Amino acid sequence: MDVDTRLLRYFAVVAEEAHLTRAAERLFISQPALTKQIKQLEAQLGVELFTRSRTGMALTEAGHALAERVPGVLEEWDRALRDTRGAAGRAARVLRVGFVASAANESTQAIIGSFARRRPGWRVEMRQTDWSDPTAGLADGQVDVALLRLPFPGQDGLRVEVLITEPRWVALAASHPLAESAEIPFRALWDEPFVATPPESGWWRDYWLAVDERGGRPVTIGVVARNPDEWLTAIASGYGVSLTPEATARFYQRPGVVYRPVTGVSPSRVGVAWAPAADGDAVVRDFVRACLEELREGRTRIRAARAGDLPLLQDVERAAGQPFREMGMVEVAEDDPPSLAELTEYQRAGAAWVAVGADDRPVAYLVADRVDGCLHVEQVSVHPAQARRGVGRSLLEHLAEVARGEGVPALTLTTFADVPWNAPYYERCGFRRLGEDELTPGLRAVREREAAHGLDRWERVCMRRDL
Repeated sequence: MDVDTRLLRYFAVVAEEAHLTRAAERLFISQPALTKQIKQLEAQLGVELFTRSRTGMALTEAGHALAERVPGVLEEWDRALRDTRGAAGRAARVLRVGFVASAANESTQAIIGSFARRRPGWRVEMRQTDWSDPTAGLADGQVDVALLRLPFPGQDGLRVEVLITEPRWVALAASHPLAESAEIPFRALWDEPFVATPPESGWWRDYWLAVDERGGRPVTIGVVARNPDEWLTAIASGYGVSLTPEATARFYQRPGVVYRPVTGVSPSRVGVAWAPAADGDAVVRDFVRACLEELREGRTRIRAARAGDLPLLQDVERAAGQPFREMGMVEVAEDDPPSLAELTEYQRAGAAWVAVGADDRPVAYLVADRVDGCLHVEQVSVHPAQARRGVGRSLLEHLAEVARGEGVPALTLTTFADVPWNAPYYERCGFRRLGEDELTPGLRAVREREAAHGLDRWERVCMRRDL
């Protein structure tokens, strides 16, 4: 008799949970569908496996006998399947990497490059799945390793290394009343209809609806989307709003859709995941090491800028300006970077520093002036691919050490008051906002130049950090 291994998997989860609803959530399927599959297995075997009651599902004697053997059978089958597919991949020198949506954000290509240096001649085959499978094919052995949004159903049975932590934002129609807000409290979204992933995605769906962070308020589902295109179309059409990683604002631009930071909701994480059976796979281990090398270890260092760096600093500045576009600050996003002549002046004066990666290529920079006896941060910019890794803070701390060494009493800067990664960020770095009566002549002159440049269209503030 041939029995579909899928039916055995369903049986094993129901036996473990002793409850159909919980088992269905783990398996990403509906409860009626799971009930049908269990009945099909019982019909094939000709025995009753469970005693059903209002309180749950209890194993019969026949069910106990099968439950003792099924895990070993499935483990051996999974190993055989993985070994077979892995052998095919090794023969072709291909590593299959699953992902959902934006994978590891802008660092994905750097990870692939790092893996290629470890495994010359190997190719990474990226395989994207829709949102009905949050494991991106890893759970059923379709891929060797995956870059996934955490948490996800089945995570406890896999190996996972966290790579990125980033805030959850909200995507909403440009015509939505909250679209003009610079930042939105999650509480203000509780009564909004939400665009949800399919029910079969299990509690991954609940996580992205933030069910546990609503103070007990129920969720209103406006529409279900299975992939980014359906999701963006639903939001642009006004059918609902949706929580999403901050990176989505960079990867999925669509007319009629805007993204805003959300307060009062936990952050999102990205991890690299693989099956325990692949622990001994040297190729998978090399990919995991590549991920950790590029992301978790954050191998950036600060050094003085060199003449050859300066064109790259202009590229960093252009990239760093793009998030302002989603804030409605298009002129800022499209502003020209400092000219090579200006950057050269800072570099020759020893007032320009860069943060570089393992390849010694700048990913962020800071230039400073002297204003009224203080070191003034004229510009500090971080490439979005390196955001939220402490790179900007490291540059500020480096400047603080330079200032202390010279006996300079404070750092100063001017910035946008309401942009989350401007004044609120600098406050977390130890700066305070200055009142009008605290402004020195030099800072007033800086503000006058900014106003002449058109920056006063949005509120600006002067800030100081005493050393």
